[in-house]
Amino acid sequence: PIRRNIDKIVHLFNLLEKSDSREAEKFLVRHSTVVNVLIKYDELENSNLHNEVTIASKNKLQQVISQAAVAIEQEVTNQLKSGILDVSAESDVYIQSLKNRNLLKE
Repeated sequence: PIRRNIDKIVHLFNLLEKSDSREAEKFLVRHSTVVNVLIKYDELENSNLHNEVTIASKNKLQQVISQAAVAIEQEVTNQLKSGILDVSAESDVYIQSLKNRNLLKE
């Protein structure tokens, strides 16, 4: 499951980056701790050290990554939803303006 959570975080960031690169930069700043956790987890995973300290550290980082994946998914969902609502409202105004100019029928 840890690999799935890491992949989810990366996927969500890529989604956000595609929709709004400036928002993606702010997102990285807000979640810089998660980036550091992912880097540290990768270091531990590739260290080939299997003692009490490294195992306990990896378990703790896995918990943080798991919780972060849930929170990040919610944040990205909220941002995409907000963007969709903005476009929807903008579209309604556009259609109404076309109708007002008699370019579309009611």
